[in-house]
Amino acid sequence: MTPHDSTGAEAGAAPIRVIIVDDSTVIRGLFARWIAQNPGLEIVGVHRNGAEAVRQIAAEKPDVAILDIEMPEMDGLTALPLLLERSPETRVLVVSSTSTHGADITLKCLMRGATDYLAKPSSVGNPTAAEDFRAEMIARIIAVGRSSGATSRTSLAAAAASSPPPDLVAARWRPGRLPADRLRRDLVVIGASTGGPHAVVELIRHLGAGCTQAPIIVAQHMPATFTGLFAENLQRQTGREATEIAGGELLTPGRVYVCRGGGDIAVRRGAGGYWAEAPASPTRGRLHPSVDVLFESAAIAGGEGAVALLLTGVGEDGLTGARAIVRHGGLMMAQDEASSIVWSMPGRVVGAGLAETVADIAGLARALTRIFPTA
Repeated sequence: MTPHDSTGAEAGAAPIRVIIVDDSTVIRGLFARWIAQNPGLEIVGVHRNGAEAVRQIAAEKPDVAILDIEMPEMDGLTALPLLLERSPETRVLVVSSTSTHGADITLKCLMRGATDYLAKPSSVGNPTAAEDFRAEMIARIIAVGRSSGATSRTSLAAAAASSPPPDLVAARWRPGRLPADRLRRDLVVIGASTGGPHAVVELIRHLGAGCTQAPIIVAQHMPATFTGLFAENLQRQTGREATEIAGGELLTPGRVYVCRGGGDIAVRRGAGGYWAEAPASPTRGRLHPSVDVLFESAAIAGGEGAVALLLTGVGEDGLTGARAIVRHGGLMMAQDEASSIVWSMPGRVVGAGLAETVADIAGLARALTRIFPTA
């Protein structure tokens, strides 16, 4: 995720309530000490395994649960749905290793309702790694613990007020531009971060059968060990062909492409259609694949044929890219606040007046389906 304010709850707000679920005495103590040092956070429970947490969570009512995966008696994957059943408002941050096995289990947790994940450093005894992990953990707790993400209710209301009504989309179009239903759309790009894996799957699942005229490219903030597994999971759950891409691929209409983590993917128009390419080195921020890089390249390559969707996520990755999409005549859509895990990335685009459609996942899928009707 992007760097966030790590001072805790906003001024005057109640502290964010946190529970820790981990079988390691050392880890429980370390996490508890880090959390206790932040005045905006409050520890309301520390548990040795999932079963213990399940028994206590209804009484503790935490805003955030830090959940380990491998634990005796009841592991994190088993405990997750039970925790959410007993405390539906709790946001769960899964703590896992970055191994292939750890990534597979973590992705299953994300698909079953976990909000986000934290990659454990190989050794908490390494001071630099421990400090980086501490800062990231506190930032994630604060980001998802605030019910509306990093954006206050006041600014969310202002953002919604400044966004053009979907019914007035035509008012923004340049003189002489074709009506929406006569434009030939042939490229779809999607950006997401916190809460994104589940949102992306639901979006693709709800698309109509006619949405086969354009390749669909997904930039989901994930490390490289996750994105291949995410593509496989996406295909299993939606029935659409989905593939991880690293650059150099000719993009087939109707197919879903997941950008490989750890680097960025851009789109260019070439012989035979659209191609994916990997920039020489990541240049935007610290989260990859970069939504801005994908959106900006799609704006240039696709022009009025590009459709971009920005889904739930922390930070502002995608805002610069959204400006490029609109500037080049493409169509910009954003997930609404009510259905977003964190309405920061899409909220910034809405606040800037760039989104021509603002809706929940089902609404966004309906909008895409109308653009690509069944032949």
